[in-house]
Amino acid sequence: MPLWSQHALRKRESNDAQLSSTEFLNQFTLNDTNSYFTSDVGGPIQEDTSLKAGERGPTLLEDFIFRQKIQHFDHERVPERAVHARGAAASFLSEEGKETPVFVRFSTVAGSRGSADTARDVHGFATRFYTDEGNFDIVGNNIPVFFIQDAILFPDLIHAVKPSRTQPSTLHTLFWAMAGNGIPRSFRHMDGFGVHTFRLVNDSGASKLIKWHWKSKQGKASLVWEEAQVLAGKNADFHRKDLWDAIESGNGPEWELGIQVVEEEDVLKFGFDLLDPTKILPEELVPVQRIGVMKLNANPRNYFAETEQVMFQPGHIVRGIDFTDDPLLQGRIFSYLDTQLNRHGGPNFEQIPINRPRVPVHNNNRDGAGQQYIPLNTAAYSPNSVNNGYPETGKSNYYFYNSLIPAEQQFLINAIRFEASQLTSSVVKSNVLIQLNRVSHDLAKRVASVLNLPVPDEDDTYYNDNKTSSITIFGDELPTIATLNVGVLVSVKNNASLTQSGKSGNSIFYLWDATLFDGIIVANGAETLFTNGSKSTYFPADRPRQILLDAYNWGKPVGTLGNARTALTVAQISAGAGVYSNVTEVDELVKEFEAGLKTFRFVERFALDE
Repeated sequence: MPLWSQHALRKRESNDAQLSSTEFLNQFTLNDTNSYFTSDVGGPIQEDTSLKAGERGPTLLEDFIFRQKIQHFDHERVPERAVHARGAAASFLSEEGKETPVFVRFSTVAGSRGSADTARDVHGFATRFYTDEGNFDIVGNNIPVFFIQDAILFPDLIHAVKPSRTQPSTLHTLFWAMAGNGIPRSFRHMDGFGVHTFRLVNDSGASKLIKWHWKSKQGKASLVWEEAQVLAGKNADFHRKDLWDAIESGNGPEWELGIQVVEEEDVLKFGFDLLDPTKILPEELVPVQRIGVMKLNANPRNYFAETEQVMFQPGHIVRGIDFTDDPLLQGRIFSYLDTQLNRHGGPNFEQIPINRPRVPVHNNNRDGAGQQYIPLNTAAYSPNSVNNGYPETGKSNYYFYNSLIPAEQQFLINAIRFEASQLTSSVVKSNVLIQLNRVSHDLAKRVASVLNLPVPDEDDTYYNDNKTSSITIFGDELPTIATLNVGVLVSVKNNASLTQSGKSGNSIFYLWDATLFDGIIVANGAETLFTNGSKSTYFPADRPRQILLDAYNWGKPVGTLGNARTALTVAQISAGAGVYSNVTEVDELVKEFEAGLKTFRFVERFALDE
């Protein structure tokens, strides 16, 4: 049946009231409070010890409770996802004000389950809508383009996790990852993208091409590379904890859902194939239309049952949304389904509570491992007769590089220098420079200066001045500072400094450093912490000065009250943007500091190549 037929788009007729996400999942919760211990089949267990042949004898094979417990433990872990292994979670477009339950999983792409949140990586941004027409998934990333256009190359890409000289289309995504998008401040401070081009189809069968966008209402912000490296050692779960804490405190993050809409006949209008996922469609050419708002207001109650077992698929669409001929999308539709068959050991993973739609399921699918339903229809059949894009290398890379402010261009160059300098093959290094030179001769020259290799000749064939305003992270202020963290350095030997912090100083410096805060303030009276020769059992040598200096060097706002301005002198921090030291009243400092937090990073402090 065509997706666009009027019969297919008619409103679902059902007498079943749709449950909220919490009410639906409550049907499957298990509460062991004040309950007797039982086996998996409900038999009571008097004691949780093995049966032995005598007091000192071996464990008996007949101990089925022992075998059941060990066997279940041995099979607790399902195979981890090949990509997006490490994650965190917390007719639906038909009318204004309509609410639809969602489940969101954020993740890194290349890292394993044990990798650090702050490793430089593309980040997954997958959203499930539990609509009244079934489940709809936007399986996207925090970057609007993908490494490749041909799905057959995906296994090689993930095996290598680096660009190949014969596959330069990966360079565009590499630029995004090497810039601030690869190390976001939090999951809350990154946008999301559907990557592919889809179709919206109306009742009459007319369609338009669209791209999905999630616009963070918290604004976009990123870490700096040194800060991200330190955080990986301090708290590998930094992004997970940040998201959990924000939702638990009632400050759940929000995103606006938007779409770029293009007429079908304009698929080649913009100088590239719109069905090529390695290209970006600049918002200056096609503005993003806001069509909804998503708010995360609840954390998962069980990580495995919800976040780990949730199964997203690009093939999960609802009536009114259709695929395009994007070759990578076609490959992903197969790959994601095949992956879940492997991870869950059979075809019934859609019956797991977190994967079940919120509406009834009726079809002729039967049996299989882990079947959860008891079909009453004994006849598993129905009485009916039937129960090319071409990527162009390079052009979008200019959009990205040209759209960065100078400091962000420097971050990108520094990141490429860092990664390329670890290559052992001079041939591969030279190939990196060749690809960079096709984006910008200046870019190639600045990277070559560190690799000690000759710079390729300029080639005007590839260069242009195209840019778009939606790419920069540090070029815009944050719309809100809610949930940002400010560290106030106080001294337990000075009661006045404790009063200024607004709460008792209940954490010692051993536990904290500048990576955990978005700004640092030194309270009046805490300047004694910075006195030469000052020692304490509360902190390692020189830790207060290091916290203040790191915050400054990483572009964060720093401030002092009253006599604490001497701390800036000790830390060798000079006056400038984002340094607040000429105030004596707390309220006055708070007002100025709020403005600094919205700026988030004072990029003037970062060195640029001469």
